[in-house]
Amino acid sequence: MIILDTNIIAEFIQSEPAAAVVDWMNAIPLAAFHTTAINVGEQVFGLENLRGVNESRRAVLQRDFELFLHSFVPGRVLDFDALAAREWGKVLAENRRGAHERRVADTQIAAIARAHVYKLATRYRRDFEGLGVDLINPFEHRG
Repeated sequence: MIILDTNIIAEFIQSEPAAAVVDWMNAIPLAAFHTTAINVGEQVFGLENLRGVNESRRAVLQRDFELFLHSFVPGRVLDFDALAAREWGKVLAENRRGAHERRVADTQIAAIARAHVYKLATRYRRDFEGLGVDLINPFEHRG
């Protein structure tokens, strides 16, 4: 099973997503894809930042995001629950003296992935390296 990070979702809902990402997603059964409540929040934040700035673009992306949630990951949005919270504590303890500061959202996404023993698809491996999660970069997919 694979969790799609916010940057993969954002790419996929673009009007012209990267071919490598589309090819990668087409090569995997739809039921393998999940995302997290944290990723949903990050995506909504990005969409809300377009409000009043580029309303027509925001409306199209909002529509496509809702379609993505209902078509690609229906019922497969993973919560930050008690199991993930326990993993999050471990992630924080393991990385308290890390080489760079981690975003809370990234550590929570990693904790959810660890709790479910899922891989994480992201463009930004550096954000998750050393957090105990198997990473995939769909942008590097060579069909």
